[in-house]
Amino acid sequence: GVVYDSIPEKELNETKLKAKSLLEVRP
Repeated sequence: GVVYDSIPEKELNETKLKAKSLLEVRP
């Protein structure tokens, strides 16, 4: 899987927001 420990907190938060928006866009 992805090693989140190596991702800066800001990037991690952006990734979470992207994943959330993708789920919301799903019909």
